[in-house]
Amino acid sequence: MAEEVNSTIVGYEIDGSLRIFRTVTTHENSEVQKTLVQEVISEELYNQRVADGNSSLVAKDDQGLFYQTVSNDGANTIFTDVNLERSLAETGNNSFLSNLNAASIDALVDNTNEERSVWEDSYSQFNNVADAGDANDGGGTLPPSQPTQFDISRLEIKGRRQKKYENLFYPENIVSSKQDRIRFTMFHQTGRSFNFNLENPDGNPFTFGERNITEIDGSVTLPIQGGISDRNEVSFTGSKLNPVTGALASIAFDPIAAGAQILSVLNEDVSTIQKRLGGEVSQNAVAAIRTYLAQTAVGTSGLIPRTTGAILNPNLELLLESPELRSFEFAFKMSARSKSEANQIKKIIRFFKQGMSVKRSKSSLFVVTPNLFKIRYLTDDGFDHPSIGRIKKCALMAINTEYTPDGTYMTFDDEDRTMTSYQIQMTFKELEPLTEDDYTTGPTINPILPNDNQIGY
Repeated sequence: MAEEVNSTIVGYEIDGSLRIFRTVTTHENSEVQKTLVQEVISEELYNQRVADGNSSLVAKDDQGLFYQTVSNDGANTIFTDVNLERSLAETGNNSFLSNLNAASIDALVDNTNEERSVWEDSYSQFNNVADAGDANDGGGTLPPSQPTQFDISRLEIKGRRQKKYENLFYPENIVSSKQDRIRFTMFHQTGRSFNFNLENPDGNPFTFGERNITEIDGSVTLPIQGGISDRNEVSFTGSKLNPVTGALASIAFDPIAAGAQILSVLNEDVSTIQKRLGGEVSQNAVAAIRTYLAQTAVGTSGLIPRTTGAILNPNLELLLESPELRSFEFAFKMSARSKSEANQIKKIIRFFKQGMSVKRSKSSLFVVTPNLFKIRYLTDDGFDHPSIGRIKKCALMAINTEYTPDGTYMTFDDEDRTMTSYQIQMTFKELEPLTEDDYTTGPTINPILPNDNQIGY
């Protein structure tokens, strides 16, 4: 008799947003019959799907989560958007499909008496992992978007870069522990085009094309260190605008209206003008304008305080100058307790050093942007940590490797002469500044907790 098993929920970042999924696998006689991929949705969207007559493609569980089916045994449904379709089509050890299938296998093993190898045979990527592209080409990138009216196209320069790394852990047992952790993954991205289109329906004639992002298989998972922090910063600068400069600026902004006002004054009789300028304030204002223009004409300054003992009110204000990009410092000390852990440590150091190196193009005429990094604080269940600030995509700016962090040269007695301890210090910088949209419209990082209960960035 056929039975169904539900996997644990799987989080995966798609086009910059974390989305939550599970699999529902039907099996009979130790064989997988079919697998559904379902995405977590809101209750409102669930009710809308039902009202639209799509109740067969939605579900809810006893934990209060609602789902829509996005793939039925490999066939996409009407709820599969373009970005999700691309992610489902990717292959490799760390791909979205691989994570989904691994969750399905875990559920089958937990709910049946069969060995893991029995269920792995039902999922092709555990037998034959397809390569995402040749190491010397730009495989895996999406085609550039089509220009609108005027397009300064990006120059496509493909670098020689390694596309597959191992999933590395220190300490080795962190993968099976209940310890919170920090995970580093890599990706690379193309440049982007600049378009000018006067018929843009959004009203902005200047637009930037989307960058094409290609994930790189492999990751480094380390324990969260003490002293973690972040610093959000915006740059302001003081600005002065005295009344005379402001008046002259208003004439420059609207010379037609200013000219009309001057003409109206010139057409008035003398007595009316004298009444209008009869007050002390008006007379002082006229005198200040004359003095200001006089000192500008002769190329000097300070005539007003010299002649009156006063200065024009500078109207000093603090004005926004620019957002600031955040930097993050990490330091990890790693001491091997076994030969396999020693190999993990050396591969972890290489992961960062090789990833941050510039890449040569095929012709060696250009060097190409290094790999970029995603950094995530994770809880033991694989979700983003709700009580630590998130980090946007980063570049690794510097890495310092200490081979004798204890102050003494000492190695193990192995053929590789492995150092007893290593320490790496890394500086990352975010690629983009933060905006309020990152807090209000960003992805839900944990479906069990509302966004308002999480720090965000």
